Amino acid sequence: LLAAEMWRGYDPAPRVLDHAGLRRRGFLGGRGSQDPGVLVINFVLPFGNLVLYLDPSERMTEGEGPLARVWKGAREGGTAYIKSRLKILPRVVEGPWAVRAAVGDGRPAVLGGAVPVHWREATEEGRTDFEIDADVAGASAVARRVLSCVAGVARCLTLDLCFVLEGRENDELPESILGMVRIYRLDVAACQELPREEDEED
Repeated sequence: LLAAEMWRGYDPAPRVLDHAGLRRRGFLGGRGSQDPGVLVINFVLPFGNLVLYLDPSERMTEGEGPLARVWKGAREGGTAYIKSRLKILPRVVEGPWAVRAAVGDGRPAVLGGAVPVHWREATEEGRTDFEIDADVAGASAVARRVLSCVAGVARCLTLDLCFVLEGRENDELPESILGMVRIYRLDVAACQELPREEDEED
């Protein structure tokens, strides 16, 4: 994990790489053409954006092992591949019993089976960035109920999220972690407002 951002707003950004305000004021604004590309995981929430920035390691981009093979599959297969292969492993480290029951105990789930997921690549000034968007705001009723349960107690919650691209063939195993993050007692009300895309002075 390179960085994590929580932006507050009721008109969340469906794409981070296309959002001028986020590219200017967020983590990407401090990166230049000589920096390596990043993998962005953007959770589009009803009340804002949770954005995670991961480092595509050399094992993914230049290696020949299992992780490199599934990463190549993602780049070639696009949204359909990511939708069926990206797994999330959530674990409540600290929080009420009801949230633990709703979230689960760390068992993996294919993210695209619960929420709409989209993949894209963007090349600018010789650097290629990758983005996975998970539209929780447009998810199923079950997923929205889980989110509502989590959001209501976020300030007393510690939550681990781990991401894996599923391996299905022998040469895609063992699976490796793409990245992980710990969200510790998040106070959404105290987060910065999502910058306006059209206002270049913000």
